[in-house]
Order: sequence, then structure tokens, then C-alpha cells
Amino acid sequence: YLTIAVLFIANLAGVPMTLGDQILLGITVVALSVGVAALPSASLVMMVVILGQVGLPVEYLAIIAVVDRLLDMVRTSLNVTSDLVVTKIVDVSTQKSKETN
Repeated sequence: YLTIAVLFIANLAGVPMTLGDQILLGITVVALSVGVAALPSASLVMMVVILGQVGLPVEYLAIIAVVDRLLDMVRTSLNVTSDLVVTKIVDVSTQKSKETN
């Protein structure tokens, strides 16, 4: 989401992003995603850091902020669902392991 949003802002601002810029953007997003707090709309704070690092104007963030709340709820639902699925898979595999021993 963050990578696409930054590329969208770069396109709106008319700033060309070379392949090297896009690779640096991807590395930055992955590195920051690991350490971001699980708070509502924390991605907006992270987006400010990313836009500053890439050299894009932060003013365009207002366009993303309009839809971010809805997207944040969807991302949270997906995250919780995937955590539950992985937990169930681990539970089932652990139960099977106990039964065979």
C-alpha cells in the first residue's frame, strides 16, 4: 500500500521515479514496516517519513489521508484474519504431532 501510494504521489507531483528510486523506496518501506506501531492510521506517519526520504512534497499526503481511514480498517481486518489462519494452522499441526507421538 505505502509503495503504491508514494508512486501515486510522485506521479501527481510530476516527479519521475527511476528504477533505482523505486528499489530504494521498496527497501525503505519494508524496513519501516517492520518497526511501525500497531495504531490506527500509523501508516500516515510512516508516509511522512517515506515522502521526506524520497524527496516528494508532503502536501500531497492530504489526498491519501482522505481514503486512508477506510483502507486502514480493511488492512486491519486482513491482518487479523491472516493471524487467525496461521494460528489455526499451527494448532492443527501441533495436535497432529502430539497424536503421532
